Amino acid sequence: MESNVEITLSNLQRLTMVVPSSSAAAGYLENLFEAKVLSNSTSSLRTDDQISVEHVGLGDVELEFVAPKSTSGVWRDRLSRQGPALLSLAYKVSDLEAATQLLAQEGVYPADDEVSRRVFNTMAIVGFDLELSEGAPRPAPAPLWGRVSPLLHIEITHHDEQGASKWLERVFGAETVETEFSSHLVKVSGGRMNNIHHVRLGDTVLQYIDPTTEAAPWYDQLQARGPSVHNLTWLVENMPHVAIASEKAGTTDLRYFEFDYAALFGEDTRLKSKVIGRIINASALLGFHVELSEPQASNINAFLLKQIPHGMLTPQP
Repeated sequence: MESNVEITLSNLQRLTMVVPSSSAAAGYLENLFEAKVLSNSTSSLRTDDQISVEHVGLGDVELEFVAPKSTSGVWRDRLSRQGPALLSLAYKVSDLEAATQLLAQEGVYPADDEVSRRVFNTMAIVGFDLELSEGAPRPAPAPLWGRVSPLLHIEITHHDEQGASKWLERVFGAETVETEFSSHLVKVSGGRMNNIHHVRLGDTVLQYIDPTTEAAPWYDQLQARGPSVHNLTWLVENMPHVAIASEKAGTTDLRYFEFDYAALFGEDTRLKSKVIGRIINASALLGFHVELSEPQASNINAFLLKQIPHGMLTPQP
């Protein structure tokens, strides 16, 4: 249903995953990136007799890992039905009741209805459920957590990325961003992607991927699970260290890339002769794959919504 009213979202407060072991997920990110285990999360989820919960800060985002302890219950059901997965994005709103009424006009209703938070069934529409709550939003950390950039993209595989984007625009005032970067990625995919579209939601960039059968990791997940988060993307400065730590942890690359973005950023902006990127096959541990790249160019901030610290944008051998 069409609506002229928009829900204003805060910056991203949290991403929530269901995983087999919350402690293993937290330990993995600590070893690879020196991620910070958080003791002051604003989430209402805490370890009890049903679930084990770890809150981890990485870059500018909080990651909430929930592992079922009992043989039944909603979290065990979620893990059993779809395996480890990124389930929801959490934002603050000024009026939760008003937001709930507006989403009801869209045919969207809360699955979890607590006094302080509500999780809405939006997975089929946009590739994730939406958690909303009232209160003052948690600001982005300064300095960043761990040895990574801010979170650049939440990459979502979707069969109708234009429909998802239009819905987010109508309901939340989302907007298309990073258009030059999107077009370049489609070109270098060599026809494996029908389209790539970047959408700003709050302060978050959603990277919608419409894969062909030639892009097996994205296409296969889309066929098995429907619209869903495939990976989260950060930049790192020490890719060899990450590769060694990943191997020691027992994870391998889902994809390995050698980038040449001179056609987009300009030949004179190179930071090194060869830029390495990789997608680590970590979804069994984390509920999502981890996409990493070294900084591609000294002027990359002109092409991204999230800004890379200038200390990461210095030429290297």
